[in-house]
Amino acid sequence: MNQYETMREPIGTPDVYTTASGDLYLSILNIDGAQQSVGVAIVQTPLVVWIWIAVMLMGLGGLVGVIPSRRRAAVARPVAEAVIAQPAREGA
Repeated sequence: MNQYETMREPIGTPDVYTTASGDLYLSILNIDGAQQSVGVAIVQTPLVVWIWIAVMLMGLGGLVGVIPSRRRAAVARPVAEAVIAQPAREGA
């Protein structure tokens, strides 16, 4: 818990345990000296790391898309001879 001079109440700062399967947040909410009790909040958020991995992959894909590709110079190819269509005969 952090106690600041301008605040009446202390502020709980969560501790974060990160794994590939998710994050676990543990925070002290309050401490009651009269009853000798502590309020604790535990929050589990699954698959948070995979969101960050996806963001990095999208950023990498964007960088790859921005890099201009090298193209070979156009090579002149011979044009095939055009086939001249003969006009259709009337009355055939």
